[in-house]
Amino acid sequence: MTQINKTTSGRDTAILLICQSNARDKLSVYTIAQEVVTSGTVYQLTGDGNNFTLHIRSIEQQQVDSLNLTFNDAIFKLTVNLTDRYFLFPDTYKRLKAMVGKHQLTALLNVLSDNIGNYPISDVLTFIRIRPQVSRHIRRAFITTKRNQSDLTDDWVCNYVYDRNGYLKQLKVSSGNVIRYAKSVKSVLQNAVAMSTYLNIEDRQITEQKITYFPSRPPSVKWQENVYEPGKDRTTKALISVSSKYLGSLQGVELPVDEVLRILKSK
Repeated sequence: MTQINKTTSGRDTAILLICQSNARDKLSVYTIAQEVVTSGTVYQLTGDGNNFTLHIRSIEQQQVDSLNLTFNDAIFKLTVNLTDRYFLFPDTYKRLKAMVGKHQLTALLNVLSDNIGNYPISDVLTFIRIRPQVSRHIRRAFITTKRNQSDLTDDWVCNYVYDRNGYLKQLKVSSGNVIRYAKSVKSVLQNAVAMSTYLNIEDRQITEQKITYFPSRPPSVKWQENVYEPGKDRTTKALISVSSKYLGSLQGVELPVDEVLRILKSK
């Protein structure tokens, strides 16, 4: 995947190499800028029954994170790290649990792709979001986040609104009168989906995006993004485009840095 960011200060290009195992139980993401591998992350699911763990590891193995996942069949609930509760529609819940039971990653990452809980999955979100989840999946969610510069936490209620056909119309994440995240979705011509999002990170950074997804294969997308920093009274505007290309089968999921660079040059 190639991501191009155009702002008033210039143009940045990054390449993402995503490798997925045939069993879909392991996935790696490498970020390359100016012919240098700047980061690499490996994702893997383990566990069985109602308890699973998503392991997240940097390729240098200097940083290891994880998400603990618990399923509750009686009320169709997925709990993440003991605090975040996602109540799913029964059909979605059964499908998700079946895929997680096979240690397949994509369905789980789709459920978490709004990343309201600040999970350590930022490297893979571009890959997941380029095909957005708009069919009904989550009924309601309750999420707790820790503030960046203190030990205080915030509790958020996530309300999902779907149309009569079961497609997402709106998501609003709030605590009282404070809105952390909002998303509105509508269908446009040629089966495209237009999406607007709003993200407020503790009133320090407010990001607004307007994205239109077209059902192309391989998928590609462009969007406008405005980032406002109230403390600096500064707004950064960007036009971002992402295109993708399938490279075929590789020898493995976890690759040495020199092999990543060789693959990109040869393709």
